[in-house]
Amino acid sequence: EDLYVGNESNCSEVHLSIDARIHGVTVNLSCPTGTVSIMGDSTVSANASGGVTIKASKLDLRDPNSFIKATVVDIVVLGKEDTVVNCGIPGIIVPAWQEQLQLCALTLSAPNGTVILGDADSSPFYMKRLWIFAGSLAIRGRIRTIGSSCDNKRAEKSDVCRRVVPALGQLDSWSSAFADENVTFDFVATTSDKLTLGRENIAAEDQVHVFAGSMLICSRHAVIQDNVILDASGRGCAVGSGQGAG
Repeated sequence: EDLYVGNESNCSEVHLSIDARIHGVTVNLSCPTGTVSIMGDSTVSANASGGVTIKASKLDLRDPNSFIKATVVDIVVLGKEDTVVNCGIPGIIVPAWQEQLQLCALTLSAPNGTVILGDADSSPFYMKRLWIFAGSLAIRGRIRTIGSSCDNKRAEKSDVCRRVVPALGQLDSWSSAFADENVTFDFVATTSDKLTLGRENIAAEDQVHVFAGSMLICSRHAVIQDNVILDASGRGCAVGSGQGAG
């Protein structure tokens, strides 16, 4: 069954803390004026046909021992405090598909605050798609999405970033701002203020690497640390695929 936990209008003093394993066809954790945290060995999971939705003023996902398991995860953080994401988001195993792993499509929106994604203790983020829209964003963990650029054609819309950044304050405008029927992105990182990629004073082999088929990165101010890798190579068309394939 669907699982709804929270209060849309009156939870300013509520700290919705998940320290257990909960599961539903869909799971909705909602506390728009309070705090949601997932800690310890907790797991929040949904069926392959459903998803997990979280809406809060403040969100705490800093515990690397906790998990969100779903094929679709939508997170909206409305407050100005930092959102630290270290938890595992590995997708789900679908037994009916011979134990096939279905990866997660994650959309994380924090237009008023800062998102800190990953650290030295967090696992790499391996996802179907990752879209992040934030006031500021610091990426400190490794990311791999599984998209392909094979279906991309010449973009019909120019200067996508000029449209995306002003739309950050409008929750319903982001996806349409960078939508283009000829181009799709499996990794999107856009901020209205600052974007920081990587960590200072660490070995090159431990630095941030982002691998995707098609990337969109927009920011008013960006800092890219030494040895950071942004790699969109090797994701084109397979032999016999794509435009002009024989």
